[in-house]
Amino acid sequence: MKHSENKPRLLIAMRSELPEAFFGSREWARLNAIADIIPGFPHTDFDTAEGAEALAEADILLAAWMQSCRGYLLYRMALLEG
Repeated sequence: MKHSENKPRLLIAMRSELPEAFFGSREWARLNAIADIIPGFPHTDFDTAEGAEALAEADILLAAWMQSCRGYLLYRMALLEG
């Protein structure tokens, strides 16, 4: 997917069965309207080259499990501000 210069890049990080359970067509439409979703979701392994690259490119991290979303993941988000 080509990145839009005017929309942030959204990384979805959760177990594979969760996006379907959380989001219906209306929610997906809204997410796509406001952000470019990084392909390959949902991501669960950030120690792979693909996962690390996706994390580095993300402006927004949408995660569904906090025990696995530790501070080191946020540190690895190169575009994270604040």
